[in-house]
Amino acid sequence: MTNTNTKTLAQLKLLEEGEPELREAHYRRLRATTVLAASSKYIANLQDRKLNKALAQMRVQNFDMERVSPTLVEYIFASFDEETTDKITAEFMFVPEWTNIQNHGGCVAFCDLCGKGDSLEHRENRDKLRYTYKLQNTAGGSDIWVGSSCILHHGLHVDGARTAEEAERLLKKAFNVAKKQWEIEAWRAANPDHFEIAPLWERFRSVRFYTYHEEFYAQVGIERAKMLNAWYGLMGKNRDGKRDHFAGAYKQYVKRGALTEGKHDAWIEAQRMMGILDVLAPIFQKAKQIGGWQSYKVEAVSLDYIDKEMKAVKARKSWKALIAPTESIKARKAAEKAGPPPKKRSPRRTRR
Repeated sequence: MTNTNTKTLAQLKLLEEGEPELREAHYRRLRATTVLAASSKYIANLQDRKLNKALAQMRVQNFDMERVSPTLVEYIFASFDEETTDKITAEFMFVPEWTNIQNHGGCVAFCDLCGKGDSLEHRENRDKLRYTYKLQNTAGGSDIWVGSSCILHHGLHVDGARTAEEAERLLKKAFNVAKKQWEIEAWRAANPDHFEIAPLWERFRSVRFYTYHEEFYAQVGIERAKMLNAWYGLMGKNRDGKRDHFAGAYKQYVKRGALTEGKHDAWIEAQRMMGILDVLAPIFQKAKQIGGWQSYKVEAVSLDYIDKEMKAVKARKSWKALIAPTESIKARKAAEKAGPPPKKRSPRRTRR
């Protein structure tokens, strides 16, 4: 490190007198060097009080060179030669893991390297920066959070990448994994009762299914048979694929810890069907005990009991909610996207 770096001073002169595009390129590179130096273990070990004080002042101003005196900027960049800059840059590395990417939930993120997100408008930054990536300091200095484009632009090291193309691919791959994890976390937060999926599946798979001779349906009547066998029609082994549908949802939950829209609908439908079973099963079992019927013979006393109990069940508001088919998430989203149906215009009358 040297206190008078003529090459760096020449670069500072370009910031003042050069072409706009050239000035911008130099500004970004010199700013990035300052940010990395402020978190560098190598710079900290030098114990240069004057330099550390200057870097601290830059940090307070979000490393914006236009907010500090030109003398301070000149001193900082005159302190770095190419060898020092290389040592500082070598300390930092991005490890492509989803835990090293932060979702700020809105365009409120800030990148130290380039300054994006420094200005807020209506509580969001003009640069639309929402995600930041952690640059780990492998030498023991401080980690910093930056935008992905800055990692590529400044050629910072990405673990496992030997070329810029590989670095870009690993960044995209880590982001896609992170996006899936954020979706899982959001789903679990929106469905705090998801822990009930496993117990529900154990009940669901242990349900006993009953079939009867045609004479049974002739004696009890179609309406009673439908009510008593509601869970068979809804949860039949292969009928309508309901059981298989929820089985797929359970397997997905065990594997991912969350459900997609289609599997979420299967879970909601399974809850509804088990609710119907909880209401009808006791009536079914009690009627069998009273009449002692078999698959082809039903006593009148059992039918009277069924009619009495079902009349009370139908009067409940909860029963109406149970038997009402649930609307799928996909269907609901499609309806919201389509908007209200267009109003029908009355036919135009013609004068005669």
